Amino acid sequence: MKSLFIFGLLISGFFMVSMSYSSESVIKVATGEWSPFMSETLNHYGFINHIVTKSFEMEKIKTNYKFYPWIRAMLFIEKNIDDASSAWYWNEERAKKFYFSDTVFVEQQVFFYLKNKPFTWKVMEDLKGKEIGVTIGYYYGESFKKGEELKFLQVCRVPSDEQNFKKLLRGRIDVLLASLFVGKELLRTKFSAKEMSKVTYHPQPVNDGPLHLIFNKNAKGYEWMVLFNRGLGKLKASGQYDMIINNAFNGEYSK
Repeated sequence: MKSLFIFGLLISGFFMVSMSYSSESVIKVATGEWSPFMSETLNHYGFINHIVTKSFEMEKIKTNYKFYPWIRAMLFIEKNIDDASSAWYWNEERAKKFYFSDTVFVEQQVFFYLKNKPFTWKVMEDLKGKEIGVTIGYYYGESFKKGEELKFLQVCRVPSDEQNFKKLLRGRIDVLLASLFVGKELLRTKFSAKEMSKVTYHPQPVNDGPLHLIFNKNAKGYEWMVLFNRGLGKLKASGQYDMIINNAFNGEYSK
């Protein structure tokens, strides 16, 4: 009888450990809508979230995504309701509250222009006399910000990137400044093949911003960050990371 009791305790203990391990092997990731990086409607919830999923898989951790408005996503990490959030730019204010992962992806902002109106640039002075379309509320780096504030650059702000592409196609602006991946996604999904064929971009970035996962600044958040960084390193070494980026560049996550 005593041996049966001990056996029962051992079995119970085994299941408790198993349940604990199982619950800890799933990470809750708060995210939001920012196509083509992240979206509930995209394959793998967008290529950034695909990188996150595959990186955690390298450490045998499953991901559970929850989509929120961005402010709520950040709040839920701060309140420890979710474990991580994809994806954010680093700044000093956020760094006081959250751990930041290694760089998941570097977003580049570039100039788009019409193929029949050749354009090149190296320094900001080369942009003199150009009507530049940008989007209200977006940040394009300190050099561009300074040029705009000093009226050195001829800048026209509108509510959306899509509106700027319409203006570019109608010849109402000379160039537009937008995220490379966002711009290509808009051309693929919001414009005709004929319109898309008229537009190209300059490869030199005006600004680039690394995107990161953020984690609650507690012991568990730190553990999650270490595991993610290790998995991300393995993903890059395997060649799968580059494959994901190439697929994203070619619009595979929108199909």
